[in-house]
Order: sequence, then structure tokens, then C-alpha cells
Amino acid sequence: MHSSSNLSIEYGCPCLANFFLSSRAKSDGVEGSLHFIEHEEIPPLVANLLGRDDRFSNMDKPLPIVISLGGSLVVPPTGIDTDFLHAFRKIILQEIKGGKRFILIVGGGTTARVYMHAAKEVAPLQPVDMDWLGIHATRINGHLLRTVFRAVAHEVMIKDPRRRAPWTESVLVAAGWKPGRSTDDIAVRLAHLYGAEMIVNLTNIERVYDKDPAKYLDAVPFDRIAWSDFRKIVGKKWSPGSNAPFDPIASTLAARWKMKVVIAKGTDLANLKKILDNKPFIGTTIE
Repeated sequence: MHSSSNLSIEYGCPCLANFFLSSRAKSDGVEGSLHFIEHEEIPPLVANLLGRDDRFSNMDKPLPIVISLGGSLVVPPTGIDTDFLHAFRKIILQEIKGGKRFILIVGGGTTARVYMHAAKEVAPLQPVDMDWLGIHATRINGHLLRTVFRAVAHEVMIKDPRRRAPWTESVLVAAGWKPGRSTDDIAVRLAHLYGAEMIVNLTNIERVYDKDPAKYLDAVPFDRIAWSDFRKIVGKKWSPGSNAPFDPIASTLAARWKMKVVIAKGTDLANLKKILDNKPFIGTTIE
């Protein structure tokens, strides 16, 4: 087993040695013991030493912007929206020419709901079954997205937001991870892992409201809102197929990590361009 002094010599820092020992490093070596540790529990410097954090190894590259696409933007009830994909691709390629890098995540949307509905028609569904249907829906949508960005995208779609990819291209595409975790959750984890400057969440509403604007005519929109106030609106629980502007569990992480999230209407791509170019836009900034 590694001693504290040995670890101090190996990693050049007593605090790192104490961290590893407190994580119950076993005789098979420190790196092997980290299979028991959630990534968010590993300090950034430690993650970098273990080769699991791009915030230091990609210092020569611009910080990425995370864009989380609602699945129904890509696959609405009428089928795959190639007009949207074409216009979205054009904007991203323009921004790449200006030096920007992007992490793109896409939800399950209509694809997920069609499969969930079909399964419910045949047999009772457990929540975990609904989760997996949603996860695989995000993955087929993600593969579609990676394919249309093939010339500028990393060759592998990310399915575990805790693991650092050897990403050098302009675009990284990610999709569903595991039950209980939404694509919003993945967006936040990847933003944290890669030190992204902001998350742009493209959805079916223009702004965050104090209550559902589809049900209440007096719903009040916000241009800016603090995480503490936003979390009071969305609550604490998330379920597959829910329509909250941003997942409550992901919101907890984003608040903890002091992240900036912009909520905006996904079909207004001219507005997206304004967001990316740091110009006045229609939407809600949460931070």
C-alpha cells in the first residue's frame, strides 16, 4: 500500500497524498482505486495529474461553449428536421471559423416519447425502463448530429461525462449517460470537466417564467435569475420526458459550480448567433 510519504514524493504534494489515502488507495495502486470515486469528488488538479481533466491539458485552445439541444428541435413530431440541422450546422461552422469550439448535447425529444408511449401500450413500464429508452433515443439523435458535423467533430460520441476524451477537434458531441441523469446533467458535467465559459440550453420557450406560460396568461418572464430562485421554480425532482427549462438535479450541480446557463428558444437561430457573438439576445441568463 502507498504510504503518505511515498505519495508525497510521487505527486509532489502532501495534500494530494492525504486525498488519495482518504480515498482508500489499495495495494493495486492509486489509479486503480479511483474506480470507486465519482469524478466530481476529484479536485481539478488531481484529475489533471491522472489525465482526466482537459481544463489544464488544453490550455492552448479556447474554452468551449456547451450547447444543449432539445431533442424535439432535431426530431419534432413530423420527423427529422433537416432544415433546422442545415441552419444550425451553418451557424456552428461560421463560429468555428472565428476560433470557437463547441460541445454539443442533444436530447431524446419526440424519439424518446414515441418509444416510451409504444412500450406503455404493450406492458407496464418501470422508471428505469423509461430512462433507458430516453438514453438510447439521445444516442441515436447524437449520432445523427455527429454525422452532420463529421468534418470538424471528434470521432467518438461521449456517453460518460466523467471521462476526458482526447479531444482536439472543434466539436465534441455527447448524448445520454445513465438512468437518473438527463442531458442537462451531462451538459453541466462536461462544462465543468472542460472549463466551458457557458451552457446554452436551446428549448421550446423564449425565457424562463415564474410558472408555465402555456397554462397561466399572467406568467412573468425573467431576463436574468439567480440559481437559488430558479431552483425554487423547477423543484428538486426530475423524471424522464419532463419539460422543465433545466433539470433540477443539473441545476443543483450548476449552482454548486457557479456556472452560467442561457435558456433560449431553439428555433430562433438568429438569436442563437447573437448569444454566441455576445450581443443582446432574447432569453434568460441563470447564474
